[in-house]
Amino acid sequence: MHSVAKFTLISGGVVLLIGIVLTFVAGTSIGNLDDDWVGEENDWNGREGSYVHMNDDESMYVFVPKDDAPECDYFSLNITKVDDDDSDGEHKYAHDRCTDDGELPEGYGDDPSDYWHYGRIWGLERGESYQLEANSEVFLISEKVLDAKIGEVIGGFLGIFGGGGCACCGVVILFLGLIMALTMKEEAPTTYQIDQEGRVILNQGGEGPSPMAPVSGGPEEEVANTTEEWYKQTGK
Repeated sequence: MHSVAKFTLISGGVVLLIGIVLTFVAGTSIGNLDDDWVGEENDWNGREGSYVHMNDDESMYVFVPKDDAPECDYFSLNITKVDDDDSDGEHKYAHDRCTDDGELPEGYGDDPSDYWHYGRIWGLERGESYQLEANSEVFLISEKVLDAKIGEVIGGFLGIFGGGGCACCGVVILFLGLIMALTMKEEAPTTYQIDQEGRVILNQGGEGPSPMAPVSGGPEEEVANTTEEWYKQTGK
């Protein structure tokens, strides 16, 4: 096999392998989003109780389990500050818009597999306590966690796209290498030898010997020159 074809085949195989690995890793990353990250990474959950806000974010996103969720229009959540010495109302729950039939939140297609995102609480202060009361169990997710999950989704799809493109390039390179392997031949090295008459015999690419002119200064040429000089001197 020609060395160029061999190098092309190896390069194509490596690129194809990289593409497959990237696609697998990206797919695994997206698959992990189906895990119960809402239940594992929430700051608080329950129907009612006291919540101490220990997050730097001023907002918390409200998720409701699908198997316990009322229709979107009928969900309610009240929040009051435990030590409420002001009445400015800066902290409150903002409900997301619902579909026309009032059953689901408008962005339900992007929600986690087991939860609906119904809205968010905003205007929270770090270190303050709040009393929550809802007509369903709720899970509070910080903005930082939600942004990280969105980033994982975007990165996963980009990884799948990039890995697929890399794999396609690897297949094309392998195809080119296969064509080279079938059409290109490795050139055999050229060797030579000198026969008894002083001629150089070339062996090119395994082909038969090709005679060349005698090598100047060979032993046969020296004998011929000596004989010619003797005849000249004796006049014979």
